[in-house]
Amino acid sequence: MMKSAMLKQMVALGLMVAASGLMAAEGRHALIIGIGQYSAASGSDTLPGVPVDMQNARKMARAMGIDEAAIVELRDSRATKSRIISALEKLRDSVKEGDRVLIYFSGHGARHGAPGKCSEGLQTFTEGRYTVNDLLTEEELARYTFPIGQKADKIITFIDACHSGGLLTAKTRSLGGVTLRARASNASSDCSVAVNQRNTRSFGSVMSRLGAAQENFVQIAAADYNEVSWDNPQYGGLVTHTMTQCLVGDARDLDRSGAVSLDEIRACAQTKLNDLMKPHAAAGMAPSTIQVRGSRNLIVVPVASQPARPTGTQVASAAPGRPGGATSEQRPSGPIPPQTVSQVVPSPQPIAPPSVPAPPPVTESSAPQVAVPAPQVAVPAPQVAAPAPQVAVPAPQVAVPATQVAAVTPQAEPPSAPEQPQVQQLASMATLNDILAQRNGHYRINVSAPSKLVINKDFLNFSVRSSVDGYLYAVMLGSDGKSFYLLFPNRLDGDNKIKANVEYKFPRPGWAVKAGGPEGVNNILFVVSQSPRDPKIFVPEDSGGGVFTFSVTDLVGRQRLIDFFLGRGVQGRNGAMAANLVKVQEVRP
Repeated sequence: MMKSAMLKQMVALGLMVAASGLMAAEGRHALIIGIGQYSAASGSDTLPGVPVDMQNARKMARAMGIDEAAIVELRDSRATKSRIISALEKLRDSVKEGDRVLIYFSGHGARHGAPGKCSEGLQTFTEGRYTVNDLLTEEELARYTFPIGQKADKIITFIDACHSGGLLTAKTRSLGGVTLRARASNASSDCSVAVNQRNTRSFGSVMSRLGAAQENFVQIAAADYNEVSWDNPQYGGLVTHTMTQCLVGDARDLDRSGAVSLDEIRACAQTKLNDLMKPHAAAGMAPSTIQVRGSRNLIVVPVASQPARPTGTQVASAAPGRPGGATSEQRPSGPIPPQTVSQVVPSPQPIAPPSVPAPPPVTESSAPQVAVPAPQVAVPAPQVAAPAPQVAVPAPQVAVPATQVAAVTPQAEPPSAPEQPQVQQLASMATLNDILAQRNGHYRINVSAPSKLVINKDFLNFSVRSSVDGYLYAVMLGSDGKSFYLLFPNRLDGDNKIKANVEYKFPRPGWAVKAGGPEGVNNILFVVSQSPRDPKIFVPEDSGGGVFTFSVTDLVGRQRLIDFFLGRGVQGRNGAMAANLVKVQEVRP
């Protein structure tokens, strides 16, 4: 199953794990297409793993909070070109502003030669001999998908298809009792260059040329150029199989931001895929390189990382919404052995976050000027999203609050050891950058703020202008890296609804923010959301003492901030937002 670096894009979603059942979110849609049984007259090989892919695609959709009623499926003979186009047009008409969409395809990719070029796309079902007229080209797919992306907040397209042209001679290889088949059809081999070679166009580039915002779509490819991705009757497409495992719970929060990004899911799936293919290396069958393009840090499943599972075992997945409930599904994370052993191990129970230690109170002066408390140690904030931490950190042992629809009901666990200050600082910056990465590319928020403040002298002031109506939030990671502060709205100024293209200046009468040190950089995240957020998600109880709600930046605090902006804090179906991250340095006189 070699994968085309062409058509891939889909919707941002939020995974919601509930104690009593997985609940769906309004405004989420999926179109799942799978063709494993092509007609005999078409000249295309059967792909026996596609039925498993269809099941896995539904698992991914449900994990993303998509209700069964909002999933449209086209299978085998129903997946003709005309019906796929009709389904895309219906999806375009049903999607509303701020919705989220998943488009998945499993089947053959194809290339057809023409004078001076090759047309590439998806091989649809046809009763007769397959011709270029049955090809759903990347241009066509982009043209029908682009209007969906203009309304949807996020769209993710995952295409598990390829065409290897004349590069492959063997259609099926059976090694050690396990059949692996390259998803390469012999029905259209007049272009000898692989469909996902670097010098061919891709779905993402076509979408960009049409004007799609990069922040609003993701394309997932199961292989790099000239690589083969594999189909297996038991597991389906191996990339779909491993991506499903990681998306529904196996991926780890590598940067400890409090959520798992799509790129972290990709890293998890790549490791599993490499393990699965190890027994076949001697036969020249290598794992593909999973590609994620577009909004790589999209949080498709805002759920905390799971404890690492040992490789080489088969683990039963937890039934959706029933923590720790094993199903009969086998989840191999090690090599596909010559003889598969049916070993089932229950998934670990989710665990409760440790209680958040009470932060020091924010002090208020007698005048309406509020100084942010000055901790003792300053660590300058990094300038970019934090990569996976360079300091060895134990795997997080905390289950993340579920997003938007239902909360996890976890079990108690002893508090983990405190994080090192540098690790906590990097992780907290990763949290802000993860939230920033979820912004809608069609929305803009311009912020004007001073680049420097003199400690114990200057006051913070800022102005905001948004391209859309919404609700304004300003969250600051203090220069010490130990606390998140909700600067606005606050206890003295709670009216945060703003109008598009109007400049708002802060602070407004009644409150002020004075530079209180220590030396370092304050990172302030400004968000204009289409629906209000519930501050009790950020801090469940009164943080006490002052004007600004605030929380310490431990793992639980980071998870709650993610949940506040991207999960249960969202009040309403439209979670789309504009975002901007501003740095303000504090210096001594």
